[in-house]
Amino acid sequence: MKKPKTSNVPADTLQHSPKVYVLDTERQEARQLENLLRTLSLPATVSSEETAVIDMISKRKRDLVMKAYRRSHPRAKEGFYKTERGYYRSRNPDFYCRTEEALIEKLYGFYFDDTLEAVYYRWIRQCVEEAAVSPKTIQEYHVLWKNVFEKSTIAQKCMRSITQADIKHLYKMWTGQGLILKSDFTNRKSMLNGLFVFALDSELIQINCVQSVSTRGLKFKPPVKRIKAYTPEQRKQLLTCLNARTPQTGYSLAARMCLYMPVRIGEIMGVKLSDIDFDTNTMVINRQLGIERDISVNVDKREITFGKTFQNCKNPKGNPEYSIRTIPLTPEAAEILKEARRKNPFGEYLFMEYGRALNSNTFNDWMRKFAKEAGVPYLSSHKLRFTVASILYNGGHGIDLKLLQRILGHSNLAMTLHYVGAYDGEPQTPEIAAEMDKYLRLKSV
Repeated sequence: MKKPKTSNVPADTLQHSPKVYVLDTERQEARQLENLLRTLSLPATVSSEETAVIDMISKRKRDLVMKAYRRSHPRAKEGFYKTERGYYRSRNPDFYCRTEEALIEKLYGFYFDDTLEAVYYRWIRQCVEEAAVSPKTIQEYHVLWKNVFEKSTIAQKCMRSITQADIKHLYKMWTGQGLILKSDFTNRKSMLNGLFVFALDSELIQINCVQSVSTRGLKFKPPVKRIKAYTPEQRKQLLTCLNARTPQTGYSLAARMCLYMPVRIGEIMGVKLSDIDFDTNTMVINRQLGIERDISVNVDKREITFGKTFQNCKNPKGNPEYSIRTIPLTPEAAEILKEARRKNPFGEYLFMEYGRALNSNTFNDWMRKFAKEAGVPYLSSHKLRFTVASILYNGGHGIDLKLLQRILGHSNLAMTLHYVGAYDGEPQTPEIAAEMDKYLRLKSV
């Protein structure tokens, strides 16, 4: 009779990635057992007290394994079974062992050594509870997990056993001979690093091997050239079209504002009359409105549920020391604000439609319509910010870069340069609002 085929998959990986239902309380008990085991000294002769503790640990480990195994296989009439050659075998994960005790130990390592998948769901739960990242980012993380990480060979591998070689192999599988864009690779690596930082902080691992792996030699797909911002002429076309619209709506006024001030659409949506000083022509940016959604994470079942969306008011994006700021208003921007107030005299916010705050998704839908009417390509609201920032900087001959950084609310110049491009030239030192008007004024409108 042939010798039974042993699994080539290590104890901490899976062939078919089954659902593993391990409760947090059970995982906590497993850690307590590990800590208790570390306190035992194991000399050549073991005392009767230590023997009793070791037997107790073995019994509790067996109980934990059987609970997790039966929960993962609710229809199974029996737990393990013996092959004709006398091997003890488990079903999915498909493990073989000479003794039942060895199989229990192998399954214990599978269930309670923290796999990448198990840690991922705990990390996401922490992100939700602490609001460490936006719901949109969490949704992007989960799409990456389901489409990329869950299918990888390390998803069911214990994090303590993941090596630099595993990470390097993963990178090469992703990139191949140019399978993905560098930006896609950066997003995946950033998520993986965040996961490992969480594991390090939780004392699940002792080193973050993601940060140690070199990315030299990886090949990426050539980037697709996309329009980053409108040209001054395209901006002029769009503004001409918007200015001619009758009647003006909250969305058309907000679009015009986005083309005169380098602020986020969420910041414009959150502007109140109390934020404006028309005597000094300044505006305080201290809040933004955005689309949020309820998210619930079930770590035991490894499920993430995304609920309904809702409008949320919060601090502007970024470091509050920089993102909460007072910025100068161009004359045209000040007039748009006055026009918005005349249209909406009693609203909580200046820019509203039908008595309701604007919606950023709806704004982008309107931008598609506005762009089509003006005969220019559609760009999202964020690209309007790129447009105004680039025109203000004017290739290094416009307003000072550090001043532009403060207006944009960036915490570092590198981000500002990302918006305007690294141009050569000596910047000038302008009178702020007047100089901004110089570059953003439409002489023919």
